[in-house]
Amino acid sequence: MNFLKEFFDFTRPSDNVISGQCKLCEKTYSDNAGSTGNFHKHLKRKHTAHYERSKFPDVNVPEQDSNEDWGNSADLTKKINKAILEELIVKCNLPPATVEYSAFRSFLKTVAPRWKPTSSKYFTNALLPSLVQNTRDKLKTILKDVKHLRAGPPENRPFLIETGGRKIFDFEFEWAI
Repeated sequence: MNFLKEFFDFTRPSDNVISGQCKLCEKTYSDNAGSTGNFHKHLKRKHTAHYERSKFPDVNVPEQDSNEDWGNSADLTKKINKAILEELIVKCNLPPATVEYSAFRSFLKTVAPRWKPTSSKYFTNALLPSLVQNTRDKLKTILKDVKHLRAGPPENRPFLIETGGRKIFDFEFEWAI
């Protein structure tokens, strides 16, 4: 109860009910006398960073509070989907169908409750081609002035760059030794 006094102004219990007004957002909560679950839940859900800094002072907690505006849900979903594509599907070579597994969706709902589930077809038909085109454009920029490229055994054959089983760039190089 002493911990909660840092965040709530409590009124004396009446009819076995205790009330407290949050000092951070001024919302009022009540609970049965002797029980503090509602007050703890409020702090965990609405003022996570404050709660964790007070409850676990030895743990480094980010300054941003969990209920602060992170942009709209659509922006958050786009950021998460981009990270899923780049970090999990491309770098970890996980299949796009991973996003449809119930365990994966359950995990994401836990860590990012505002994430909207996305189909594997969206990753395959929309996000991956966009990433491929961006990668192709970057490669063209980087390699536009390359006259010779030395790689592997000198064989006169096309050089192919692939990602996710899709061809992104096909070069015919003059191999120099």
